[in-house]
Amino acid sequence: MVYNGNYFAWMEASWSEHLAENGMDVVEAFRQGRTYPVVEASCRFLSPLRYDDPVSIEVESRLEGRTRVALRYRFVAASTGVTAGIGQMVHAVVNKGRVVPVPRELARALGITDS
Repeated sequence: MVYNGNYFAWMEASWSEHLAENGMDVVEAFRQGRTYPVVEASCRFLSPLRYDDPVSIEVESRLEGRTRVALRYRFVAASTGVTAGIGQMVHAVVNKGRVVPVPRELARALGITDS
């Protein structure tokens, strides 16, 4: 069975890949002093995954107040279509050591529209 800690690594990798695929240069943001630390993480394990079973990861993003974004992850076993787990990570937005409102470019890259 897949080690439970892998789900958290998959969430982090999905976050980075999703931002890059949607035009967000995270490395440049870091150079400018912006970081997105994880302030909350959780995962419910619903069904075991085997090491040789590819996993599909579905992601939904939303604002969590003015200064945080929450991403909800659904892990689906590719061979069976069964949901193996549901996770969430909440990221704060920090600029040069200070918590700041979510920038438009980050919201756009995550597919969050203004309400």
